[in-house]
Amino acid sequence: MVMTVIDERSVDAYAAHGDELIRFATGLVGPSDAQDVAADAMARLMSSRVWMEVENPRALMYRAVLYEARTFVRSRRRRSVARLVLRFGRRMKCRILLRRFPLRLLD
Repeated sequence: MVMTVIDERSVDAYAAHGDELIRFATGLVGPSDAQDVAADAMARLMSSRVWMEVENPRALMYRAVLYEARTFVRSRRRRSVARLVLRFGRRMKCRILLRRFPLRLLD
């Protein structure tokens, strides 16, 4: 487990932009997962070297949430495919189903 010391700048930045980052994440991953995505993005960002050197923290925070949301969606898609493989037993059927149905219908 990695321990991160959160400095005052990080706390202030999240306090100032946290709500809007969660709204942004809601548009990317939906309301049920938005807080987790935003929190994971901030934890990863604030423990990086880049965070201490950034000139525009708000822009970097948005980018971090975007990348975390992309990772989350890819992971959710892989889990959906795994469920389909277990259900139907063949990858070919899953590929055909994934082309025909949007991800939101597979959950």
